[in-house]
Amino acid sequence: MKSYRPCKNGLWTARAILTLFAVLLVFLANRFLNRYELLMHIAVGLSASVIFILCTIILPLIFSKTRYYVGRDEIRRLSGIFFIRTGYMRLKSVQYVTMTALPFSGITGLNFISVCSLGGKMSFLFLDLEDAVQIMSLINKSIEESRNDG
Repeated sequence: MKSYRPCKNGLWTARAILTLFAVLLVFLANRFLNRYELLMHIAVGLSASVIFILCTIILPLIFSKTRYYVGRDEIRRLSGIFFIRTGYMRLKSVQYVTMTALPFSGITGLNFISVCSLGGKMSFLFLDLEDAVQIMSLINKSIEESRNDG
């Protein structure tokens, strides 16, 4: 069973997107809450604190605890910060697989795989481009083998 982890570039991209979102919130608060100075400072401070905690504590924990495993018969996803959530899917039950690679995905790490089966769906998020292509080929190979056997 081969093990995969989310790409570190995806972490930096998520941090950059959240930072841009914080700057946008500060601009909007300054623009629309200018008359209510206390409310503006509360909104800016609260949003900056939440985004700071997300970028420095929560996102790195999520990225470090997430693992994807692809084997001959099953795929598995482990994720979570305090409570570990494990998802299993047999490769024989997979109906289709979709890979989404956003622009500049080799640099940003914004590659996603969605595996759909009867009654379930599993997502592999923030993968390296080479890992995403390799996972897709492994799953497609397994689907082809099960199609030829049946």
